[in-house]
Amino acid sequence: MKKILFAATVILLFLNIGYLLAQPATIDVKKANSYFNLFKKTALNDNGKLWGKSLFGPMMFVNPENMEMVANSQLPDSSLKAYNGLFYGIFKERGGAANTSIKIQNENWTMCMWPLPEKTEAASEIMMHEAFHSKQKTLGFTMNNPSLAHMNTKNARILFRLEIEALHIASTNNIEALKDALLFRYLRFKQFPDGALLEVLLETCEGIAQYTGFKFACNTGASIEKYHSNQKARLTEIPTLARSAAYFTGPYYGQLFDILIPDWKKRLSNKVDFLKIGMEIKNINPHDLESIDYSSIRAKYNYSEIEREESEREVIKEGQLAEFRRKYLGADALTLPLEEMNINFNPSNLVPLDDKGTVYPNCKVIAVFGELETTNGAMISSDWKYVTVAAPMEINGEKVKGDGWEIKLNENYIVEKTKSGNYELKRNHK
Repeated sequence: MKKILFAATVILLFLNIGYLLAQPATIDVKKANSYFNLFKKTALNDNGKLWGKSLFGPMMFVNPENMEMVANSQLPDSSLKAYNGLFYGIFKERGGAANTSIKIQNENWTMCMWPLPEKTEAASEIMMHEAFHSKQKTLGFTMNNPSLAHMNTKNARILFRLEIEALHIASTNNIEALKDALLFRYLRFKQFPDGALLEVLLETCEGIAQYTGFKFACNTGASIEKYHSNQKARLTEIPTLARSAAYFTGPYYGQLFDILIPDWKKRLSNKVDFLKIGMEIKNINPHDLESIDYSSIRAKYNYSEIEREESEREVIKEGQLAEFRRKYLGADALTLPLEEMNINFNPSNLVPLDDKGTVYPNCKVIAVFGELETTNGAMISSDWKYVTVAAPMEINGEKVKGDGWEIKLNENYIVEKTKSGNYELKRNHK
């Protein structure tokens, strides 16, 4: 009898081990399923009302620590294992984990990094933002993510912050303040015409995606006001606006246009120009804005404090740029090609460096040469053909390290120090 009990215990033990091995190790399936259900319910309840097409589709959650993934649909190659109505495995596509949209064998997927926020509103915002990206091209919008170099200048930042102050008042208290917001935007676009075109492109890509996430996450007056207040407070905390400005303007303008003309989205082309739309809705022409006394209007929106803060920031910025020029434009910097490139980064801390490129303080780059991960900066060239890091400090075969960065080289690539003291990436033909 004891032998039978022992055998049964062993069998149960193996069954339990098998059960544990047959499910994701680092992603809570029950919690993941609740997020997928939230996504499905949100998208199906909308049923295409917001953009004319449903945003529901294949979605995956990926743990950036080990690339384990859980999905609401099987991959095209059927490589995932089924578990409780979901599918799990290891994400093996090129590139790391990110909140993004990706294409796998001509199928558009939404990817969100695990874990998602605990709060339902925040999780919904991320999922619907990225779901919009997965449908963006089919909705007819361009997808460009330019770096806004002018948004690292004192004048552009002051006008942007004044615009946000006016938009906040328009969205929470007095909608007539929208005209003042349009004035500040008009003046910035007039002063930086090349930058204006880039702002429109970035807002077409990220501004309306953020508006989409906001729209689904905030459906009461209290939640809308809380969202805008949190965003306004966050504006003074983020280091730069080069890639993050659109995340602020999209929800503000989208909400205000919804109030004034609910069908404004039907007027959109492949680019979203908030200034043009706002002037049409408010029946404003450029002459009207030119005739406004800027100095008297700006005083209503905390101008003195904003100007003081931006003057202090300008001094710090110049020292930072000098350090970046030394690190990335010096002769001993290491430059690598960005062929077959994939990059993950934080859009809120990018720093344009003259006309040479943009510094990414922390990012992960996967390209033909291998994998670069940095916690202390790398510069992506303006044409997106090269990434540059500060001079290497250690070269040990496939691993190359420097100040706050590390490269794992692919086979057939080496980094060598030349006779002149520079560093070069070379093909290893051995």
